[in-house]
Formats: sequence, C-alpha cells, structure tokens
Amino acid sequence: MIRTYIKIAYRNLVSNKLYTGINILGLTLGILSCVAIWVTCNFELSYENFQPGKEHIYRVVGDRMAPEGRHDFFSMPPDPAADAIRGHISGIAEVADLHAFYTKVDVPNGKRFPAADSRQECTGI
Repeated sequence: MIRTYIKIAYRNLVSNKLYTGINILGLTLGILSCVAIWVTCNFELSYENFQPGKEHIYRVVGDRMAPEGRHDFFSMPPDPAADAIRGHISGIAEVADLHAFYTKVDVPNGKRFPAADSRQECTGI
C-alpha cells in the first residue's frame, strides 16, 4: 500500500517538474532561514555564558530623543553614572565603567599645524 503511494507521488513529481522545483526551492529557503535565525539568536544570547552568576549582570544603556523625533540609543552612559549607581542604588555588588575613546589628533607638519578642516576623528577602544 505504501509502495503504491510512493509510486503515485513520484509520478506526480516527475510530471510537474516546474512546480516540484518551485516547491522544493521554497521549502529549502524556509528551512534555511529558520536555521539562520536560530543560529543568530543562539549566538546573541550566549555572550555571557562563561561568566559565573550571569543572571545578575546588567548593562546600562541610555536613550535620547533626537531633534528629528526619533529615539537614539547609546550604550555608554555619561561618566558620572557609575558613581551615581554606586552611591544611590542599593543591592549593586560591583560597577564597571566602560569608555570608548573618541579623540581628535593633530599631527604637526614641521612648524605649522594642519588646518582645522583637515582634522580626522580617530577611534580606539
């Protein structure tokens, strides 16, 4: 009985090659996209798996309303935030400051410094 069903399915697949190809391609793309989403989510949720007590680690982020009416989120709160958290919020064991350095560097050209418009922003972590 099952052999007959397989034979009928095979004959239908062979006789409708275009629709078979489209269906198999769609099924393949659907499965691959699900796997890609799962791998991405698994990677994003595994950043702190090596840390003991990872369920007690938090990151402070800030948001501000841009003049155009959109929200901007930034991952580095102002420098006094760590001291404020240490002094005013109870139940915090440790606070770590993270700094991203954005400096402007002028390189002298002999006796003359470069013009103000030729300054470039250097980033370092």
